[in-house]
Amino acid sequence: MKNLLLITLSVPLIFACSDKKESPRTPKTPVKSDALIIGDPLDCGLDSLLIFPLGSSYYPDVTEPEEEEINASPQVQGYSGTISTRSKQIQFSANTVSYFDSNASIEYVNEKTEDYDIRNLLFYNMFTQETHPLVLDSLHILSFALHKEYDRDLIFYRVVRNDYNEDLKYNNLDPVMLYISDLDGSNFTQITPENEHFLDYTYYPETQSIMIKTILDSDGSKSFLSNDETSFSSMKIMEPAKAKEIFSKDLKKSLRSYLK
Repeated sequence: MKNLLLITLSVPLIFACSDKKESPRTPKTPVKSDALIIGDPLDCGLDSLLIFPLGSSYYPDVTEPEEEEINASPQVQGYSGTISTRSKQIQFSANTVSYFDSNASIEYVNEKTEDYDIRNLLFYNMFTQETHPLVLDSLHILSFALHKEYDRDLIFYRVVRNDYNEDLKYNNLDPVMLYISDLDGSNFTQITPENEHFLDYTYYPETQSIMIKTILDSDGSKSFLSNDETSFSSMKIMEPAKAKEIFSKDLKKSLRSYLK
């Protein structure tokens, strides 16, 4: 009888513990912050140049660190309170897994786009001690790649300008634009339109040009899907400028009529 009573009492306790473990966490809402954090410099092998990322956290509050952060960080062993770990993540990491720019000699990505917004780059010359920002306003840099295989050394950037889907973040779900600059960040030039999502490009050495593929939100769903309309444009690699669309709007309009 005692055993039966113990079993009866333990059942609701088991379910209660199970429910407690599986209860979902309250999703955090991004907070607008004007506090810019300068991250650690990147030595990209550009002679005397160092590149510093400049950004902020979407969640600039003091937060509980994730369990893996506690285990991986010797300075927080024996952690018994709240600490802030956000500022350490304003950084680019060398991309060694899934390349956005497979033609690049090396590519750097913001691996924490859901948590951190990198808004600018600072270029510092160690010989002259001169420094300058990539832009004088603010944008959102997802990745950048170095190219030394052309007759002109360049940096390709994947940049977001607008929070297109209005989720208070700037990431791959928004229209990603292609920008190009020289290795020191000068001549920073927009290549693809703001309302199109940059996907990929192909280099043609015979003409020293790149063919750029983008996708449009043709159904107005505030997202870029495989069934949305694609577009192709071309640009001379030695003369970075806004790419010229290959197929005219009139041609596309007539082709659409055949699909109805």
